[in-house]
Amino acid sequence: MPALYPGDDIFVGTNDQDNIFSGDGDDLIRTDKGNDIIEGNNGNDTLKGGKGNDNLDGNAGNDYIDGSKGDDTLSGGEGDDLLNGGADNDLINGDAGDDTLKGDKGKDTLNGGVGSDTLDGGQNDDTLNGGEGDDFLNGRAGNDRLNGDAGHDFLYGDRGDDELRSGTDNDTLFGSAGNDTLYAGEGNDFLDGGAHNDLLNGDAGDDSLYGDRGEDTLNGGVGSDILDGGKDNDTLNGGEGDDFLNGRAGNDRLNGDAGHDSLYGGLGNDELRSGTDNDTLFGHNGNDTLYAGDGNDFLNGGVNNDLLNGDAGNDTLQGDQGEDTLNGGVGNDILYGGQNHDTLNGGDGDDTLTGDVGHDLLNGDAGNDSLYRGKGNDQLNAGIGNDILYGGEGIDTLTGGAGADKFVLGKSSVYYNTNGASDYALISDFNIAEGDQIELQGEASDYLLQESVALGSSEGTGIYRDTNKNGIYESTDELIALLNGSEALNLYDITTFIFN
Repeated sequence: MPALYPGDDIFVGTNDQDNIFSGDGDDLIRTDKGNDIIEGNNGNDTLKGGKGNDNLDGNAGNDYIDGSKGDDTLSGGEGDDLLNGGADNDLINGDAGDDTLKGDKGKDTLNGGVGSDTLDGGQNDDTLNGGEGDDFLNGRAGNDRLNGDAGHDFLYGDRGDDELRSGTDNDTLFGSAGNDTLYAGEGNDFLDGGAHNDLLNGDAGDDSLYGDRGEDTLNGGVGSDILDGGKDNDTLNGGEGDDFLNGRAGNDRLNGDAGHDSLYGGLGNDELRSGTDNDTLFGHNGNDTLYAGDGNDFLNGGVNNDLLNGDAGNDTLQGDQGEDTLNGGVGNDILYGGQNHDTLNGGDGDDTLTGDVGHDLLNGDAGNDSLYRGKGNDQLNAGIGNDILYGGEGIDTLTGGAGADKFVLGKSSVYYNTNGASDYALISDFNIAEGDQIELQGEASDYLLQESVALGSSEGTGIYRDTNKNGIYESTDELIALLNGSEALNLYDITTFIFN
């Protein structure tokens, strides 16, 4: 059991099992065969193991320790040390100081200890534990496990299917290549899955999760998180807190959960689901399906043909571009079709439906609803309740349903003002007994009634704009509306006709 004296010594071990304890000074100790024990003591020492299973301890000082071959145990001790495990399966402990640990070949375990350490797993399946301090961990090749612990750590999985776990502070985790699993910790962490199919889990704190390439699953956890799916078909779950979810490319599934969330589908045919609070959902490109939740939510389908579903709460649904279907659900909802031919279903509650551009179908359903035609030949079905139906451009079909309904055909201007029968309102169920009314621009003397007017398969009483104001129907008079049936009408009956 040689013990070296103070000073800068050089010692080479034998082929047997050596136990070598150096003294003070910058010593160089090298062993050969055998399972050796080397302790460096004070000084900046260089310890090199041999072919056996060696135990090398640098103790105090800035040491260089190389395990070489064999299943070795390396301990840096105090000081800023460089430790290299070498071949086979090694245990490497940095201890105190800003240390650099390299696993090299073999299935190694690297423990950084206290200080800002750099851990490099090397080849094969390694376990890297950063310890206290701001550490950098790189798994390199193999299926590695990286644990940040305390401090602001940077974890890089590199090649292989890796597991990366953040610690208690604000950490950065990159999975890189492979099917990786990343876990945020208590701080505000940044997670990037990299290539392939990854699982990213936020935790407490306001985390940022980026799936990058591959079909990824992102779970925000507690806190106000940012989730970005990246390329391919991803699943994003916001968790508790006010989260922002962006599916980006691919056919993605986005779930808001608790909190006031913003969900943005991006490219692809996406499915977006609101949570329990007041959320904002944008489908963007693709044929998207959007679901509101329990709160008062805002849904916009974006480009292409989308399906928007309201739920409990007073929701606002905008189809935007494309041939969209909007279902208001329960609550007092606002539905706006946007461009192209849309279908709007108000559902229960006092809803407001607007068709806009295209030949639209508007169904108010139960409640006291307001239905606004857009440009095009629209069909407005108010449903049960005391509803207001606004006519306009095109040949529109207006059905009030049960209840005292108002059919608005003009206010500050005449809504149907194109000559002839190219635009008018076909009112299919006007019923004085139920309290139905018609609102027109101007005064009673501006109009006249003509019975037994037949247009296509419809026949009834026509309301005309009296162009010459002579009370006599002429071919130049403008058709405003055709009321199905033969109900007796009087333009001067103030309970039936309202003039502005």
